[in-house]
Amino acid sequence: MSVRGTIAQLKERVKLFLGPVLLILSFVFVGTTSYLYGVISGADLKQEPMVIERYPQMSDEALSMICGDLADDKGDVHLSDASKDIKDEEDCLFVGSVNGTKYYPPGCSLVERINPQNLRCFSSEQQAWDQGYERTASCK
Repeated sequence: MSVRGTIAQLKERVKLFLGPVLLILSFVFVGTTSYLYGVISGADLKQEPMVIERYPQMSDEALSMICGDLADDKGDVHLSDASKDIKDEEDCLFVGSVNGTKYYPPGCSLVERINPQNLRCFSSEQQAWDQGYERTASCK
C-alpha cells in the first residue's frame, strides 16, 4: 500500500466520523458554556433565610380566654402579677399546653388542638426549654 492510498483511507474515515464527533463536541461546548454562565450570574444572588417574626394572629376568643378579664373596653391587655407568662400577643411566639410537656413553633397546626384555656405562651425557645418543655417533633 502506498502513502497516497493510506492518506485516502484516512480521509474517508475522518469524513465518516467527523459529523458525530462535531455534534458531541458542540453539545459539550454548549453545556459547559451554559453551566459557567449560570455560575457566574448566580454568584451575585443571595437568598435570605425565611424569618418568622411573630406568632400568627390568634382569634379574639382565644385571646380573651388566655388573658381573661385583663383586657379593658378597647381590648388592650393590662399586665398584672397573674399574667407574667402572657404579656401580649407579640410575646406568644411559641405555645405549649399547661397539661403537656411539648411546645410548638409559630405556624404549627397542632396548636389549634389545644384548649385555649390551657395555652401557655413563651417568648423564646429558651424560655420554653427552661420551664421543662421540649420542642415537638411533629412541626418543623
